[in-house]
Amino acid sequence: MSISFIDEAPQIIKDYLFYMQTVKGKSQKTVDEYYIDLRTFFRFIKLQRGLVPNDSEFENISISDVDLELVKTVTLNDAYEFMNYIQRERKNQNVTRARKCSSLKGYFNYLAI
Repeated sequence: MSISFIDEAPQIIKDYLFYMQTVKGKSQKTVDEYYIDLRTFFRFIKLQRGLVPNDSEFENISISDVDLELVKTVTLNDAYEFMNYIQRERKNQNVTRARKCSSLKGYFNYLAI
């Protein structure tokens, strides 16, 4: 599956992914996986918060409108709920959940710099 975060990601996520690729030297594959993890997380947040209709197809929820104001409202409890969701509903294995956790942690640490 080929994905282009450059075309799809909102600026607040693009900036982080460019940083990961250019400054941290992460591979394109790793950066693409980080984007997929962040996209999944913000789709979850939008659905949980009622920012999209409840019957929205998860894979079709756009995150193009994710901005700093939304990101600032994310809590640790949101992350816990997301981890529960990907385990129970999406059946992610331990290694996949660990990567998603690392992606989120890295993103929010980057924003706190």
